[in-house]
Amino acid sequence: MKMLINGLLLLALIPLSMPLLAADVLVLVGNEKGQGTLRKRGNECLVITPRHVTANYEIDGIQLVLQDKTTVSAELIHSYDADAAVLRPEPNRITRCKEQPFSEENITALLKNNARGTLRLMNKAGSTQLLPVDIVNYDSFETIDIKPRDGSGDISKGYSGGLLYIDRRLVGMLTSVKSGVGSVMQSTTLNAVLDPFFLAVNEASTLYIQADKGSRFLLDSAQSLAQSASFTATNQKDANFQLILATTRREIPSDTDKLVEYTTHVQGLNKLGATLLDKTLSTRGNSFVSLDNANENARSQIQALLEELDPFSYFD
Repeated sequence: MKMLINGLLLLALIPLSMPLLAADVLVLVGNEKGQGTLRKRGNECLVITPRHVTANYEIDGIQLVLQDKTTVSAELIHSYDADAAVLRPEPNRITRCKEQPFSEENITALLKNNARGTLRLMNKAGSTQLLPVDIVNYDSFETIDIKPRDGSGDISKGYSGGLLYIDRRLVGMLTSVKSGVGSVMQSTTLNAVLDPFFLAVNEASTLYIQADKGSRFLLDSAQSLAQSASFTATNQKDANFQLILATTRREIPSDTDKLVEYTTHVQGLNKLGATLLDKTLSTRGNSFVSLDNANENARSQIQALLEELDPFSYFD
């Protein structure tokens, strides 16, 4: 009964209007764990976490535990000296995230009027964990020092990347703890570090795919590759890059089976018209049954060749 009462008192300390979600994912790198927050970039959802959490990623790999308890792999795509890193989950496994999770309001004013906050975390079961904290120190621009409120527990290993809320507003990310005091990077500092990377896609990585009639079967593959490479589709006039696909088909006489040859010219251009990619893919499809089967075989092989080419790796 005492435990139940204590639990109810803890819930009473958390404003009902606070956001429902804690950190969006749990980040696992070998024996190291931390918290991760999702942010949208172009057509994909990426993960923000402290850099030190990913220190051994080359040896142990990176796994993300989602709120539905499923696990997906991720790769490190950017890291910063300010103890921040950006991860890319497996394609198409996370599709919903915010454009900008961190507040840009006057955090100093919040700190002047509030001595308490809540550190919101996610555990391995995908559940939210709430840790009431006291604000023990802060500067005007970079960090907020916190410690657990008396009787609330400790700031433990695996809390790095946890989100600090003050008066229901997300104001920063926990990056380190020393002698029981946690250091939180303020939103304004975190955004100053990350915004150039997250906002650049909106300006630079815009793409127009031009496919002739014979290449329409390749559009789904090309669009999926573009999305994985963080390119945003737009019209031809506004695009900074173009992918041009042109395919020819010819039937090859044969006394034994149906034989079809497909040839696809793949060209990549930047906004100035400079050629970034100029490749020709060619394959033959055959079938003892029908010409339709031969066509399907050839098209499948061209799709595989396009994916192997990875055309957007030439776009920089």
